[in-house]
Amino acid sequence: MLPRTGATLIDRQENKEMPKPREPQKAMIAQRKKDIMMSEKNITSMIRELEERRRKAMLLADTKTLEALFDEALIYIHSTGTRDTRATYLAKLESGAMRYETITLEVTEITIRERFAILAGRMTATVRTANGKIAIASRYEAIWHQSADSWRVMAIQGFTPAPDHQKS
Repeated sequence: MLPRTGATLIDRQENKEMPKPREPQKAMIAQRKKDIMMSEKNITSMIRELEERRRKAMLLADTKTLEALFDEALIYIHSTGTRDTRATYLAKLESGAMRYETITLEVTEITIRERFAILAGRMTATVRTANGKIAIASRYEAIWHQSADSWRVMAIQGFTPAPDHQKS
């Protein structure tokens, strides 16, 4: 039965005090931001560890480890401009056509976005090929992505910095 004031059932429902969701939402948002920051720190640390595994595997010509770290669609553009796929790069290491004698990778920056990590760094290496020994001092960028079971590198591009930017 409706009250005599003429208010409808809907009017009475709208006048009920609803719990204020703002405070719990603010707390949830703050916690989510904290979780994301912690997650980014963890991912950054993990990407650095994966880069070190990649460096060691390159030095040892450990193609099994590299195969696990590289996405099937990997594109590797060397600082010389040579382009490799995962298969061609691993074949060069397996056959000995390319052999790293020394290699250092210095990660200078990692940016995390959702399922991707964009890494910038410097590489110095001595590589033996059919053409002889090559000394490399370059910058590189690598794009890692989170697949269903692990993080894998999808793209690597090496480039020689301009002479006025070599020290930065």
